Amino acid sequence: MKKIAICGSMFFYNKMVSLRAQLEALGFAVDIPTSFEEMGLIKYDRYTQEEGRKLKLEHNLIEGYYKKICASEGILVANYKKKGIEGYVGGNTLLEIGFAYVNRRDIFMVNTTPDIQYKAEIEAMKPIVVGEEIKKIKNYYRNLPKVFVSSKNQIKLDSVCFGFRKIGKTFDVNGFKTKSGVAEQPTSIEETYLGAKNRLEDLRKKVKGKKYSYLVSIESGLATLLSNHNYFGFSVCVIVNTKGLEKLSITTELEIPKSMTSLVPNPYPDLGVLVQEKYGSRIKDPYFYITKGKVSRVDLLTQSVANTASLFK
Repeated sequence: MKKIAICGSMFFYNKMVSLRAQLEALGFAVDIPTSFEEMGLIKYDRYTQEEGRKLKLEHNLIEGYYKKICASEGILVANYKKKGIEGYVGGNTLLEIGFAYVNRRDIFMVNTTPDIQYKAEIEAMKPIVVGEEIKKIKNYYRNLPKVFVSSKNQIKLDSVCFGFRKIGKTFDVNGFKTKSGVAEQPTSIEETYLGAKNRLEDLRKKVKGKKYSYLVSIESGLATLLSNHNYFGFSVCVIVNTKGLEKLSITTELEIPKSMTSLVPNPYPDLGVLVQEKYGSRIKDPYFYITKGKVSRVDLLTQSVANTASLFK
């Protein structure tokens, strides 16, 4: 499921709620900023610039929303009339547009760029104006060239999308359920590579006759790399273009605690299931759990995809 982060002045909060509903009806996952009132911090009519500065620092709101933008395929800027300015874009929203741009996320705007001091900077980031026709966003993604992935796992789909974006390529990424033919938690490089290749061949069959730019298969595994250390996680990424040219990368990740690997594959089939069922992690991501949220599996797989995709001319 594609995700959009809505940005804009909290003056437009009710508009953002409406935009979220429209996007969700089109099948998008959506993030919107949380108001100070929702957080129980301050009533809007008592808000001052100084109070806003303190609350943003105290609750790390700017960095927090930056992370949500990076976890999305694009942003939608809710810019309406404020302070007598049509299509108002304030300083905080300008920052968020910049965050999206440098991370190669799509930038959509409800209305055209207002005649303000930093109009040139906004227009240089090439926003797509959709007006009230929010369906234009769905059509935009539908018309992008396709990349097919040998999994419907959202972590892998996001990683493929963000990995290609990291090297300046934008695609509509779609997943297909495939069979690896190996254990759910492979424990060697050879077995993991075989799983990736098996998934790729299964994917080829399922997308036969469909038009695409690349096929991507990712398989994660465990391997003993050093005699005095426990298993390390790693990923195999195989990408094939329309001409059949195949590129491969194997990316080493983090050492996994023995207290976790001793529980895989019995009683838990893989590390993702383990951290959810035993440790109560909200997401199926052992790296997010091990690093206490500092590094995610999406972070690591995104780089793996970018490494592999960069090998194509």
